[in-house]
Amino acid sequence: MLDLLREDYGEYVLGFFVISLDMQLSEDIFQSGFTREDFATFVHEYIHFLQNITTTYGVVYFNDNSKIIQLFISESYKHDERIPYPLIVDESGVENVIEEMELRSFYYGNCEQKRIHHINEVKVEKDEIIELVIPGGNLESVNIYYDDKEYPYCFGAACIQESMAYLIESEKFYGIKRTNELPYNSCELVCQKLCPDLEGRKDIIVALAELSLMHYHSGKMFVELLEYIKVKEKKFKNTIEVAEYFKEKIPHLFDNYERAYRETKDSIDFLYPSETPFVSVNDWLNEMMIKGFHFRNEYCNLISRMMDFPTTYVKEYFEELVKLFEMPALSDKNCDIYSGNCDLSLALVPIAVYNEYMGKDKQCYLYEHCKKSKVSVFGDNCKNAPWLQSLQERLCPFGLFWSYYSLDGKSIEK
Repeated sequence: MLDLLREDYGEYVLGFFVISLDMQLSEDIFQSGFTREDFATFVHEYIHFLQNITTTYGVVYFNDNSKIIQLFISESYKHDERIPYPLIVDESGVENVIEEMELRSFYYGNCEQKRIHHINEVKVEKDEIIELVIPGGNLESVNIYYDDKEYPYCFGAACIQESMAYLIESEKFYGIKRTNELPYNSCELVCQKLCPDLEGRKDIIVALAELSLMHYHSGKMFVELLEYIKVKEKKFKNTIEVAEYFKEKIPHLFDNYERAYRETKDSIDFLYPSETPFVSVNDWLNEMMIKGFHFRNEYCNLISRMMDFPTTYVKEYFEELVKLFEMPALSDKNCDIYSGNCDLSLALVPIAVYNEYMGKDKQCYLYEHCKKSKVSVFGDNCKNAPWLQSLQERLCPFGLFWSYYSLDGKSIEK
């Protein structure tokens, strides 16, 4: 399934650079007549976009999405007309494919929204389920035990991404305050148990969250940073001090980031082929990844730095980030698509392809958008069998992708 970061007022489609907002937008996002709460929601989702293009976890997740779709396409070539659903990827011959997909889920952790009463304890424990898939992997999960329940809430990258975005949104942009809500308050709740001296230091918590996303296993990294601070009795004035202190101690995290970054060009070229109408998305995303790599190496607290600014000035810094990294594809409540300096409407196509293979949507992810934009080839197949549009003389966005990879005429059995 797609991982959606937050779904109440807006959502960010992780690894696909699309923000959906339950509000009406205009060409200039800063002139959209936002209420204060609307703007805080936009900030929250844009932070997820920044996490996606400037952290190890975010970049690796994007590369993984590309590899998963590439695997689906490759498996589809083995079938003449009918592509079975679901595709059995463990029979693909690709080494360790199931292990890699399980590991991706393990690192992501739990993202279910849950209001709780109290935390009993936070434990780092060997994960018995992942051990069945990767014997001897010695992988430990960070488990939040709450409300005297037997089964814990798994603290992973999803918690850290949401907690980080929530704290910036609520502390600096007047977003809705939450108490004892998972995943939004999870970083604070873990700090209360493992490093109570940081209670109230939401700026430092955000900085540690940002550093943790530079590790594949973000949940474990967050706990290790807390333990280090507790043992060393470290005190920090602001996020800059956190970044400068830890950058020298964890250089391997930036080596991992660089390796992931070097893979992005191939990932982008597969999902948004440059010699097709997808070229505008390809060019934009390559540029954003280059910028992300450059600025992440210069500023460890690129995002968390917002916590250092007084509320009266933080919007200016946020707007500078938006100018620098531009807009991803923005979808509003009317299914209109907005973007910055280029047309990113085709950025939604890989989501539709992914969802069709995973059987997630009852109708094509692009259906309402194509209907609204009056795509000239819009027809009866668009809703439930978009792959058939690849047989048309003129191609819809889904058909364009399907045809480019020579899947014309092939259907997914549902």
